[in-house]
Amino acid sequence: MSLLIHLLLAVGFAQGLMLCWQLWRLRQRNPYGYLHLLIALSAVLLVLLEQWLVQAGAWRDWPHLLRATVWMPFLFGPGLWLFVRSLDSPRPRRIDWLHYLPALLALCWFLPFLLQSGAAKRDFVEHTVSIPLESTVFGLGKAVSMFAYLLALRCRLRRAAEGDRLRRNFARATDVFLGFLVLLWLHFLFGHRWGEWGLPTDLIAALGLALFFYAASLIATSHWRDFALSLAPTTPPQDAAPAPAASTTSIVAAREPRLDGEQTAQLYPQVREEVLARGLFREPGLKVDQLADQLGLKTHYLSFLINAGSGRNVQAWLNGLRVEAAKQALSAGNADSILEIGLAAGFNSKASFNRAFKAATGQSPSEYAASATSQIRN
Repeated sequence: MSLLIHLLLAVGFAQGLMLCWQLWRLRQRNPYGYLHLLIALSAVLLVLLEQWLVQAGAWRDWPHLLRATVWMPFLFGPGLWLFVRSLDSPRPRRIDWLHYLPALLALCWFLPFLLQSGAAKRDFVEHTVSIPLESTVFGLGKAVSMFAYLLALRCRLRRAAEGDRLRRNFARATDVFLGFLVLLWLHFLFGHRWGEWGLPTDLIAALGLALFFYAASLIATSHWRDFALSLAPTTPPQDAAPAPAASTTSIVAAREPRLDGEQTAQLYPQVREEVLARGLFREPGLKVDQLADQLGLKTHYLSFLINAGSGRNVQAWLNGLRVEAAKQALSAGNADSILEIGLAAGFNSKASFNRAFKAATGQSPSEYAASATSQIRN
């Protein structure tokens, strides 16, 4: 059992490092979102490292490890939440940093203990025979924080998962981790009432986090293109512009090296008009790099234009165009079935069409069609 625990901790730590490295490579695509995700990942890695060394008995040689990361779980939820929020709106807000206030308060509370000598910390552990009250209070606080943020994450990911395998798989991983947290919470309550059952709650939590971020790494690497192009950069592209093509189009101006707010306001409608005129959004599973190739633009230029002009990421924007096309077909009393209309609009299944349509209009496609038909008759 001890060997298995060490193996799981090692795997989780290695996968966390790999994911951090991948995020660091992509940091310029979304400095705001990836900064917060790196904060959460760094906290997870430090918690795993502490539990690993404590499990190996190294705390006696390095007593300053004790409780060094006890406040860091308050970083998990805010970091994940602010990253997921950045997928739709990567613009930073000052109020976002208030999410980290509980972590700061917890650090201030434990700072006197953290500043004690190593001998005092060893003495504290050796003379502790029951779970301290502050550990119970902070344990419940961390559980409530994680539950609240994960539930919010689940709702946001589910709403935005239409046609987006990356978010859909992250949502599933979040569901599994929520179930794990429920079991962990029950284990904590029983352990507080009747004593620890074999494994300490902190160790089980660290193992669960290792598996969760191992799954996140697999999702990110298996859908690497989706992950790399999941959102637009938060600042206008500054690199040199490519040479314009021989044929001039309505959106050739988007190849200028710098895009300010005024240029973006002028160019975004042209990009939208081009996509609508050519029906590019009707291609199921269309990705931002594929769309950029068809328009003859750089991917990061197109991503920035769409994000700045619409306030949404590329996939959400494309789904919005598909919903509008489907609404027109349904309002026209088209003889095609609901499925045929959804597929013609660019959705890859009836289920994804229904979810996206209801999220945008508050009605299912069949309800919308019935309402439109009723209005025509009246």
